[in-house]
Amino acid sequence: MIYLIENLETGQIKIGRSLNPHKRVKQLQTGSCHKLNLVRIYDVESDLSVERRLHSMLWESRKRGEWFYFPSHEYVAFIDELLGDYRIFPKAVNTADSFLKVVSPGTQTDHPIGQEVVSPGTRTDRPVV
Repeated sequence: MIYLIENLETGQIKIGRSLNPHKRVKQLQTGSCHKLNLVRIYDVESDLSVERRLHSMLWESRKRGEWFYFPSHEYVAFIDELLGDYRIFPKAVNTADSFLKVVSPGTQTDHPIGQEVVSPGTRTDRPVV
């Protein structure tokens, strides 16, 4: 699963992967003097490749390691645009993405994560891998 964790003091976002994102945020909180908030969980099949692709796409916003900074919470809209069909936390209510798409192993999908996408406010001279 891919997760987004926000540092409420700095506004930075950690984009990572874990089998148990709720446990992961608790682990990270232990080592942080700032309050951390689990913002999203996406249940994707190839979480390692999706995580790497997101990191590559958002390289200009990287602060350190897996921590990124995006002004005005642009990251939620951008990543939801890519992975919204796989969002399982929090469940959307009264919005266009209020349904969940369940993908079983081996299912072929036409999903934006496989397409070249340029993130908000980034240069386009670096190839997306």
